[in-house]
Amino acid sequence: MANENANPSAQASPTDVSAQNPAPASAVPEEPAPVTGKRQRPDGPMPDWEYKYLFGKEALEGWKEARQKPPPPMLPEPTKDYIEVRIQLFRFHNVYRYARLPVTMTFQQLYKFLLYIFGWSGAHLHRFEVVGNVEMYSPNGQKKGMIKKCGRYLPEMPDPHDIEDPREWIEWWMLQRHHSDPYIEVVSKLPKYPRSPRPPPYDEEWHYYDPPLETEVRLETELTIGDVWDVRTPDRRRNATKGECNNRKIGIRMEYDLGASWEVHITLSDLGNSYVWQSPTPNNKPTVIQAKGAPPVEDCPRERYDEPEGKKKGVSGLIYDPENFVKYLKGEIGSRARKTELAIYDVKKENERLRKLAKEREEKRAAREAESARHRAEGNEDSEGDDDEDEYYSNSEDDYY
Repeated sequence: MANENANPSAQASPTDVSAQNPAPASAVPEEPAPVTGKRQRPDGPMPDWEYKYLFGKEALEGWKEARQKPPPPMLPEPTKDYIEVRIQLFRFHNVYRYARLPVTMTFQQLYKFLLYIFGWSGAHLHRFEVVGNVEMYSPNGQKKGMIKKCGRYLPEMPDPHDIEDPREWIEWWMLQRHHSDPYIEVVSKLPKYPRSPRPPPYDEEWHYYDPPLETEVRLETELTIGDVWDVRTPDRRRNATKGECNNRKIGIRMEYDLGASWEVHITLSDLGNSYVWQSPTPNNKPTVIQAKGAPPVEDCPRERYDEPEGKKKGVSGLIYDPENFVKYLKGEIGSRARKTELAIYDVKKENERLRKLAKEREEKRAAREAESARHRAEGNEDSEGDDDEDEYYSNSEDDYY
């Protein structure tokens, strides 16, 4: 691993007639007349009746329930036990992070951490899956750190010619149809109605169904990293697969932006012999120890696909300070994948920069319109290819990245 990727410790006008001849006080209305036919939205939070009118009764009940619950903690519970993992952006060679995560970190907190280290906005849907029997690509190839195969344990295929009851072979054949299912599906909210249990593989009349192979469903706020990889028991078999796989054979897949499908693979670290790390004192901040490359610009227009490869992008050195993740959760700093780097920036300074750029763009647009109006008044036609090009394309890269 390259050393450069490691952690570095309005006044009125004189010609205004209304200003020279102001209207008498009796002619000026004290307040505007009310608008009829429209519901006036009151100041403050939306009232329950309006929320119910707009979104329905069930949405109102869910909103009330959410308001009564305290917000989930931003950081995990302090612990001395950490797990070192490799976080790989799927289909992007050499775009990865090595990080130490506290075993008490929930998947909701893990999601925030992934947004931070990859510079995503969180404006899209996502989902997690915990998979087992993981087979990785070759560590010497361009797909290092990516999951090649995964699935459930599948017994050896019986010989259909040597078994007495053919249902044994049929049951195996149905099991292999679901062998790629995850062990745990992680959701942000449980479904209102639980899934009905699957029927047995067959009934007395030999009507065959899917086998009773269920995927466990867990909430993001409840499932932790320590529930996936067991590091607290001597045999380390009390993991997400209930002992079917050892820790090295377990991985996490996170899909972000279900339309574009950015996929992240999280597996145990391969930097050393051990993936378990002990903190001298209880701590709750995840730490990035190595980082390389950055993903493409999020929601980038098609005309902007001129950015370099992900592995050639830089990474801000601020990513290595655990305190910056705390500031990120508080909204003090931000993270964004830009054209040439993963940038970590001060939110106030960035907003001021964007306001300044917006003002400059408006001044340029007004100047172009004034120039076009002067040409039309003189009877001249604008020549194509002049500086009157589309505002979007005439701006510099920094306006957007």
